[in-house]
Amino acid sequence: MLSNWRVRRPVDPAVADALKRIGEGVREARKAHLVSQMQLEQLSGVDQTTISRLENGLAPGFRLELLARIGLALSDSRLLGLAPRDETKRHWLSG
Repeated sequence: MLSNWRVRRPVDPAVADALKRIGEGVREARKAHLVSQMQLEQLSGVDQTTISRLENGLAPGFRLELLARIGLALSDSRLLGLAPRDETKRHWLSG
């Protein structure tokens, strides 16, 4: 009989660090907007447990669609990898 569980491959340390930094960014944005994880669940449609796992760097299979929902709910373009246009122009002009 086949089992339904899957063996999860270990996450590359560089990827784990990147996931941790993404989660920290989500937490900082959420707190800057004075929003609890439960409130963010209501705003984004992303489960509170999933938000917690993301903020703690424990969501290696996290879908980008969910990150986009969180970024949109917080109106935080930095979470979506998008800088405001004027900052983007300055960055490119200065480099």
